[in-house]
Amino acid sequence: MAKVRKPNFSEKEKLLLLSEWEKRQNILRPKFSSKITSQGKHNAWQEIADSLNAQFPSVRRDVADLQKKWQNMNSKMKEETSRHRKDSLKTGGGPAPPDLSPLDQRLVTLVGENTPSIIGINGGFDSLGLLSLPEEQPAVVIFFGKKTHATHVGGVPEPIISQQPRPIQSTTVPRKRRADMNDDEYGKLLVLEQKRSEAETRRAQVEIEKLELEKEMLCLQIAILQQQNFQNQ
Repeated sequence: MAKVRKPNFSEKEKLLLLSEWEKRQNILRPKFSSKITSQGKHNAWQEIADSLNAQFPSVRRDVADLQKKWQNMNSKMKEETSRHRKDSLKTGGGPAPPDLSPLDQRLVTLVGENTPSIIGINGGFDSLGLLSLPEEQPAVVIFFGKKTHATHVGGVPEPIISQQPRPIQSTTVPRKRRADMNDDEYGKLLVLEQKRSEAETRRAQVEIEKLELEKEMLCLQIAILQQQNFQNQ
């Protein structure tokens, strides 16, 4: 039998999810430790699910639904914030970029634009960029930016991390021009050097954004698989 697709989250549901997460951020935000366990985080998410289901009984949301939605909300916030910042830096007039939605503004204030959005989900990333797995399931941590593998004994497939981006060659504008250069030639050389430097900067930004997306996708996949394993146990 095909699985029935649940309705999309309403704005009221998303705002309540954000408010309930904020109430429990002291449990959901930190990485795993002797005091912050995977079971504790799961219980906090279950409390959030109970709160949403009590407020909106027509659609029953489980922990996996809320974790996936939380990840999507944070990813969208990062995209909108990045787009808003780039639009604000554009020159040449034109209409001002639209403001962030109230939901995105609250997310930026609460978790920050550069905070890993998987925080508070079993198997999420801590502030050091490492993959933290529940303490009862030993694993090898994954360092992003290197071609590394991790084997998880709890049933999660072995992920493959992309290689770190190629180093960007630094470009310096020549301080002295050759004696046979005239002013026009030297001016053109400076312009070309500047354009090349800007192109290298853009390439580096694209590489970084690509790695961030790969990291978020891997986080979400592992979190979903771990949640499925938890429910099957």
